[in-house]
Amino acid sequence: GIGAGLINVPLASTAVGVVPAERAGMASGINSTLRQVGIATGVAALGTILTSQIKSGMAAHLSHTPLAAHAQQLGTAVSGGGLSEIVRKIPATSRHLLLSAAKASYVGALNDIFLVATGVAVVGMIVSFLAIRQRDFHPGPEQAAAQQPAGAPEQPGQPLAA
Repeated sequence: GIGAGLINVPLASTAVGVVPAERAGMASGINSTLRQVGIATGVAALGTILTSQIKSGMAAHLSHTPLAAHAQQLGTAVSGGGLSEIVRKIPATSRHLLLSAAKASYVGALNDIFLVATGVAVVGMIVSFLAIRQRDFHPGPEQAAAQQPAGAPEQPGQPLAA
């Protein structure tokens, strides 16, 4: 939440600042659309990685236990959010194995998606620093008016008002 709050204003001002003023609305719309597409894609990709890592982690943690024969099924159930249902179906003697495998798998998978998200953020940061240059920014209407010499027409090609 804090990150989104800190990035939204600079992101929007950069998106509209690198285009002429008459195209600011279009740039703002494209920025908003692509931000939503990026969020949806990121959630889908990270969710897929999380699910996959939980399944493989469960298989690895249960490989040398009495639950090894059902490790893939248990991994699928746990990654799908069915842990409480599976715990009720497992014999009481094996519940601790299942719960510890589920906890370790989830924590490992969460660490993996944090690393992936960090990598994507770092690459995005580097690309942003390399691709966005100060000379790419167009002056806003206030800045353009302030930069015009006194007595110059408001717009090129316009006669001076009497």
